[in-house]
Amino acid sequence: MASELTVQTIKAPTSGGNGNKILIGSGQILHAPGHVIQVKNDTSTTTVTNSSQAYTDMGLSVIITPSSATNYFWVMVEGHFSSGNTTASKGYGFNIYKNGTAVTGSPNDGVNPSDAPYDFYMDNASNRFFTRDSKIYYAATGSTSAVTFTAKFTGYNYSTQGDVTLGMSNETQHTLTVMEIAG
Repeated sequence: MASELTVQTIKAPTSGGNGNKILIGSGQILHAPGHVIQVKNDTSTTTVTNSSQAYTDMGLSVIITPSSATNYFWVMVEGHFSSGNTTASKGYGFNIYKNGTAVTGSPNDGVNPSDAPYDFYMDNASNRFFTRDSKIYYAATGSTSAVTFTAKFTGYNYSTQGDVTLGMSNETQHTLTVMEIAG
């Protein structure tokens, strides 16, 4: 038989070994919609160079097993991107992948390898670029099965701009953070 307790305020004792703490019993789950249930993160300082028009793995991977199919994933990838001096248009695109399938997109993403995706774009400038960028994905977990999140990036147009680099000689870091949010 289920019971319901209605109160206006729950207050913890102010002293003792658990002063100012409200404890949840072992094996019990507090369900408060919108609160963070778990956080997983992968961080790297390894420089990754993309020397093709294909998406290249950023070297980040997070495996997370949601506690409920009605919760949500909040995923953020961020990194420092750069490209050398050329007189061509240049930029890059990057995406978050869930179990190997892209769940975010970049403008001009398409099915052709010659597409020129961009989250950052620079018109025919003879300057190089250095920029820090991030992307977020938010969606229902949909199940309680383990999920693997990764991220990949590519240049705007490799044939004219050349390499795009993630990270700078171990001076910067790129991260992939996944949170499970109570639904």
